[in-house]
Amino acid sequence: MATATAPWSGEALASSVDAYGLTIEIDAYVTGSTTPYPLSIISASCDYDAARSPRVHASTTIAWPADSVRAMLDPRFGLKIDVQAGYQFFGTGREDTQRMALLRVQEVVTDQAAKTITITADSDEIIAIGYPIETAVSYAVTDTVVGAIQAVIAAAFVGETLTWVIGGNVRKTETFADTQVLTPGQDRWGFVADWADSIGAVVYHDGLGVWHIDNADPVASASTVANLTTGERGTIVNVTTTESLNGYANRAAAVYEYAIGTATYRQTAIAGTTLTPRKMATAVATFKPHNATEVAKSMLRRALRRGHTVVVEAATWLWIRPGFTVTANLPDGTQERLLVETAAFDLTAGTMTVSGQNAEGQPLNAITTSVTTTTL
Repeated sequence: MATATAPWSGEALASSVDAYGLTIEIDAYVTGSTTPYPLSIISASCDYDAARSPRVHASTTIAWPADSVRAMLDPRFGLKIDVQAGYQFFGTGREDTQRMALLRVQEVVTDQAAKTITITADSDEIIAIGYPIETAVSYAVTDTVVGAIQAVIAAAFVGETLTWVIGGNVRKTETFADTQVLTPGQDRWGFVADWADSIGAVVYHDGLGVWHIDNADPVASASTVANLTTGERGTIVNVTTTESLNGYANRAAAVYEYAIGTATYRQTAIAGTTLTPRKMATAVATFKPHNATEVAKSMLRRALRRGHTVVVEAATWLWIRPGFTVTANLPDGTQERLLVETAAFDLTAGTMTVSGQNAEGQPLNAITTSVTTTTL
């Protein structure tokens, strides 16, 4: 049975924070080659954000490499970095180093004066985001939404085979309500994100070679993958809680403007609560929706969650990811179970910042919906 800390062993979880140090290794790979180019790390970070596409992002600053390595550090021709991190246990000297992410390099900045190079990289969503629809395609009412999501993403990866994992609660057999027509130049990821919202799902790449379609509202686990504590032997550095209107809304509108023949239509779906004062989140798309009401409800759930956030700064536990549940024992003696939305790791400092919402959930007013369609 896999441990909560997989792929790392549970030894770090059972050890005090002064019993181990972190190990970091980053190699660069060019497209089509299995030859690693080890990089000399000055600083490195890797973070995971469930509200962002791409979900996984890494940045590293390296010492000036050999001319042959510096010449191949060019993202225009396909470049990846392999980020590996782990623990060295002082008592035994044993190392437990695992891959955190294999990411596509997006930018390489060379500082000639400082003799350093900074590399930033992202998970594979970045490819689909940067490649609009090139060839017209349509999906009929007999096609499943999940199948169309997979096909539209796969079309962005010429010559590559993608691996998928579909969550057990995803509405994988749901078919389109109307024919969906994609034309050259349209936003590929716009369709993917909208279709995912329409079935209450989220699509992401995990940075380890696998694409996922999961339920957009993860359920807090009855058990936790980390128990964060304060005090002399604790892991917590600081905890902040924020109640804010920034990014928060208690109503959401999904607006679509599209043409059928010579006529142009606007369909607006609104999802809301009875909370006041009202605050609206709005998104506009230029294609005919599959299920505008479900999209508005998905938007609303995200906006409501942004009203209350807990941020925990602590010693690094490398296995924590969005969707995991952690327990934070706070300095005032209270305890909060946190459903993680972001996990950011400063690999050189050995610290992490985890943010999310209370895993027990917040009481919400009933969501009401309406939809209108007008001719423009």
